[in-house]
Amino acid sequence: VLVDYLSPCHYHYRFLNVVGQILMVSNLYTEPDHAIWPGPYWYFGLTLQLYIVYRLLLYRRKSAYTIALIAVCWILQTVFSPEMYGSWDSLNRIRYNFIGGMLPFGMGMLYARHGRLLPKGAYAALAVVSVAVVFWGSFNFHSWLWVPAFIVIGAVSTFKLLPECALKPCMWTGVISSSLFVVHPVLREIIIPMSRRGQVFTGIVIYLVASVLCAWLFMKLLKFIPKPKSI
Repeated sequence: VLVDYLSPCHYHYRFLNVVGQILMVSNLYTEPDHAIWPGPYWYFGLTLQLYIVYRLLLYRRKSAYTIALIAVCWILQTVFSPEMYGSWDSLNRIRYNFIGGMLPFGMGMLYARHGRLLPKGAYAALAVVSVAVVFWGSFNFHSWLWVPAFIVIGAVSTFKLLPECALKPCMWTGVISSSLFVVHPVLREIIIPMSRRGQVFTGIVIYLVASVLCAWLFMKLLKFIPKPKSI
């Protein structure tokens, strides 16, 4: 409500858009770009879909099922090449849903089952290769579809190379990451317009500090909410 009130020139909420975000089905709308805002709140609906897909198709099944589903989702996306007239809207829409998120989700499942610790040199090589593939792979549509895989590999490899002293602030940020994900889009819509008036760095710094502070306060607040007790 606050963001909608403070954004007179943006898309305004409609009743069905509000219902769609609450029920986490707005990813299925014909124009998700206009129905889901501010920020990446499409992720909630995407996550709900992936949990449903996991429970119905992948739960306690062999890894071959996960690999097959990744392949099917990749093939479905290749059909909507941006070079084809009118296909970009269709590609954009399906990528709001589990089809576009199946690759990193499936990789997480496979790594949890089969991942092994590697030598530091191997992690360093994977990090360098991942940076190169992410850069060059982004210039072609078909290779771009696999870029998320190397973003995941590069991120994991990089963190495996960090010293323990550098991991501590990362772990603290990880604790508040879920709250940070929720609060930062609202603050972005309110604070970032400062940058458009010429105060670029001031707006960005205030946005970052305010987001981390609000996420930390949000996590503190959640501790006062009673958790359900197991029977």
